[in-house]
Amino acid sequence: MKKLLLALPLLIGASGCIGALDSAALVKDLRILGIQLDPPEILAPDCSALSDPRQFSSLTPLIEQPVVFKALIADPKNPGRVLTYGLSACATTSDNLCSSTPAPLVINGAFQPTATAPDLSFSIHPGMAPDPNSTPPLILFDVLSADPNRGLGGVLEPLVFHLVGGPEEIYAQKRMVYDCDHFAGTADSMKPNQLPVLEGLTLNGNPWSDVVLLTGFQSYTLEPVDFSSRQEDYVVPGFQVQGSRVILPAVHLKESWLLSWQSDSGSISPGTTGGTSAFSGVSGRHQVKWTPDSGAPEQDVTFWVVARDGRGGESWITRKAHYKPQ
Repeated sequence: MKKLLLALPLLIGASGCIGALDSAALVKDLRILGIQLDPPEILAPDCSALSDPRQFSSLTPLIEQPVVFKALIADPKNPGRVLTYGLSACATTSDNLCSSTPAPLVINGAFQPTATAPDLSFSIHPGMAPDPNSTPPLILFDVLSADPNRGLGGVLEPLVFHLVGGPEEIYAQKRMVYDCDHFAGTADSMKPNQLPVLEGLTLNGNPWSDVVLLTGFQSYTLEPVDFSSRQEDYVVPGFQVQGSRVILPAVHLKESWLLSWQSDSGSISPGTTGGTSAFSGVSGRHQVKWTPDSGAPEQDVTFWVVARDGRGGESWITRKAHYKPQ
């Protein structure tokens, strides 16, 4: 059984073994719920590094920057089993599986989730993946050469994560974001993106940190601790044509985090909260209801909440509960 999970800097979507009556918020089998790159963005000090990959010396800070790769993996049917994985780098964003050309393998190995270490984590140098098609033979040069915008708006290097557990396989793509400060030395100077860290959750208005007891067939209200102050203001270059000149004005924006809610039992509605409506410009409210299944037995329940900032930043928070019908 194969699944494909496409994790983009601006949006993440999933397709795979989900039936017509299933909800993406219900985790029943092997799933990759989130992928984090820390830092989520590498900002080059010199824009010539992105516009002209032949500027080797300018690319050095981008190539040498270490990045921590972390994957949030859920496997409720087979807890504690050994999973194998591989991470590859692609030259183009259109290659969802890194299959069009022999893709450089960044790392591979085996992973056994535990209660104290449930997430897979390792350090990589995304730009240093070997690529014999480039000169120098590094993947970042191929990515820059294939970028049609010559670095304007950032350059995306796709990383494909392949996870295998028995007969189940998942391919997930996450894109490393490279950019440069187009307004260095001015009041509009750009800053590298930071991870969208959730401060905590509440259950029925009460702080939720330890395992909580849930009883009876009723709905429970879940909300994140207010994180509005953590949503970053940021600057991107715009694009204007004035006569024969092209200018890049500074455009000021603000993050509007999108939260995905999942559990391994019961139902969560809605499964996604937040973001900003394209029609109203208003951010959605981050409140969901969890309801146990009718006739559900006594059991432990795991909840996962993944925050995405719309710019490639991603993090998550996990909570536990114990459910009793009465």
